[in-house]
Amino acid sequence: MLDAVQMPPLGRPIAETDGDATALGSNGAANLRRHPDDVARIAQLEALVAARAAALAHGRKVFERASAVARIGVWECSLSGETLTWSDGVYGLLDLPRGSPTDRATTQIGGPSSMAMTGDS
Repeated sequence: MLDAVQMPPLGRPIAETDGDATALGSNGAANLRRHPDDVARIAQLEALVAARAAALAHGRKVFERASAVARIGVWECSLSGETLTWSDGVYGLLDLPRGSPTDRATTQIGGPSSMAMTGDS
């Protein structure tokens, strides 16, 4: 697991006015640049995000392999959108082609008990 990185909060941008407080860019706004500490912090945060994304991808790969060996599947239901998301393992358990629609008709293949759970009895 990756450790949390402690860093100070981002500072305010520094206005580049060449000593003249009225120096504005062509669009009427002051030319701004980030404080050097902010640039370094942004680079650190980007590296942290990349490392965590790689760790998450590795974890997913391990989970997918373990699920295939154990012959299990995982599903997720969005009640508000009435949508189902299935892992490849669920498709395999139900002998359905990967990526098949996961609508009410598909989920009712379990018989009356399955239909009762979906409210379509």
